[in-house]
Amino acid sequence: MHWFNASEVVMGGLFSSAPVALVLLVGLTVGAGLAATAVRRRQLDPAVADARRHGTGAGGLAVLAGLAAAVAVGLTDPAARLGSGVSAALTPLAFAAVHTGVLWVGESAWPRPRGAVRTASLLPRRFPAEARRVRRLLVGAAVGLVAVAAAGWATSAPGGRAVAGPVTALPDGLGAVGPSVAGPYPGPVFAVPALAGTAVVLVLVVLALRTALARPAVPGPAEAVLRAASVHRVLRGAAAGLLVELGGLLVVGCLALRSIARGAEVAVDTRVLDVGGDPVLQVLATAGAALGGSTVLAGLALLLLPAPRLRPAPPTPSGPPPSPVPAVPA
Repeated sequence: MHWFNASEVVMGGLFSSAPVALVLLVGLTVGAGLAATAVRRRQLDPAVADARRHGTGAGGLAVLAGLAAAVAVGLTDPAARLGSGVSAALTPLAFAAVHTGVLWVGESAWPRPRGAVRTASLLPRRFPAEARRVRRLLVGAAVGLVAVAAAGWATSAPGGRAVAGPVTALPDGLGAVGPSVAGPYPGPVFAVPALAGTAVVLVLVVLALRTALARPAVPGPAEAVLRAASVHRVLRGAAAGLLVELGGLLVVGCLALRSIARGAEVAVDTRVLDVGGDPVLQVLATAGAALGGSTVLAGLALLLLPAPRLRPAPPTPSGPPPSPVPAVPA
């Protein structure tokens, strides 16, 4: 029986603190750059400035709350009764769910128009074109996560935490060995909580998007940019969480398959036989683990993708308008 602990993956660098620390460092640098180059408040209409402050504040609070939730789930181990490692596997979904929930509350509390005279655009509120690419990422991550969880569920060994290899017959009628078992593996012990968490995240995304698309408008052309930024923030956090979860399941599952594919050495009398190896499966499992690691890094990098930003208004011409030039008779 081959069993590798999740800490080995951590020490291997896929889920180590190094990528997370790098993302945080780059995120702080990008955030400082965006803040330094943002349109100043005095250049904006007061209603637009208040709306932008509300949106960016809700976005920052959502990230902090999501990180706190992920750390709390990883440390308190609320799914301990399901077995070791399950709570750690749910930390990306905890981040995505809390992040999206905070943004939903923020969109529900969006500042309403004030004053005796109120204006609003009557144009149809369509889904922002700037957020369609992130929406495709979210849908792709959700579909991939469901597929990996279903495949792991269908191929896991009894117990739902490992995968079993084939029974191999020894030469010369010496009997048979196997099956070898490797884990952890995304069987039902991991797949059911992951699917439930994904469903919660997607429901919160739908609620947050509906609220963002229906919230009060702000005057002027800034309305489209602010609404696109709100939609982008909702999709970005949810897609990042699902991508990290998908990548984690791929890495763990493929490492277990690679362990099975390596086979085993069996001592028979004075001979040592290599049995049960599958080079093709070993290559495929290695490629799948690499793809999973890349997916984790892509999810972390997605958090650095900035939302649409307000642009400074073009300067208004100063001084009196130019006098018309008299026509010259032909």
